[in-house]
Amino acid sequence: MAAEKRVVFKSAWLPWVLMAPQVVIIAVFFFWPAAQALLQSLQQSDAFGTSVEWVGLENFATSGKTSRTWSHSRRRPSSPYWWRCWA
Repeated sequence: MAAEKRVVFKSAWLPWVLMAPQVVIIAVFFFWPAAQALLQSLQQSDAFGTSVEWVGLENFATSGKTSRTWSHSRRRPSSPYWWRCWA
């Protein structure tokens, strides 16, 4: 049976310092864009982004009610899109 190897840090702050860069990277490249996407999904803006209006869940309510949203899910294409482009 092999002996178990563990790393033991002498100070309590060293593991936190070593994890800090990865936590910052995850926050900047995952949580911040996810929060921005959620915020922008609850807003209505014009084409150039000069005016922004808060609409809340109205964007999701109207997209669920329109028949155009669900008509694509009922149709089943006979071949993939890229196959039709090559033909």
